[in-house]
Amino acid sequence: MNNIIKIGGLIISTNQNFLLIDDDFDTVQVLSSYIKKIGFDGEIYESSTVEQGKELLEEHKIDYIICDYNLPSIEGIELLKYIRAQEAFANIPFLMVSRYDDVNHMIESSKNGSSDYLTKPFTINQLGQKMVDGWKTHALRLEDQKNLKLKVKDLEAEIKILKEAV
Repeated sequence: MNNIIKIGGLIISTNQNFLLIDDDFDTVQVLSSYIKKIGFDGEIYESSTVEQGKELLEEHKIDYIICDYNLPSIEGIELLKYIRAQEAFANIPFLMVSRYDDVNHMIESSKNGSSDYLTKPFTINQLGQKMVDGWKTHALRLEDQKNLKLKVKDLEAEIKILKEAV
């Protein structure tokens, strides 16, 4: 039986699996600690590179991704683009974090489908709220997609009827 928690007006299963990608070990430890303190008890996968993050994403069921913008070799924005281009991962909430309060990074992250942007250092409450915002954003997207698919089916049925009438 899944346990649930209420956070930011949402009721969510505590059994969420997180992927944390940051080359700063201390940040990963803080994120992991905060996630557990909030009440989540799923797996927390940790990576210091985009390449390793992709491998973990392919190998495990991931429910939420928290990724640093500035990573060695490949930046977090490239992982975000990759994830949003993959149907299997496209609706996973993705929180971009950075120690830089850079408006251009925030805009680029948003344009490429990040759930939100969080500047380091952050509090547990800030992290929790950004996570909730991510679930709300992606839950709405999923519902919108379902509604659009239903509308398309209705329109296809209507077109078929009209064609038969002609």
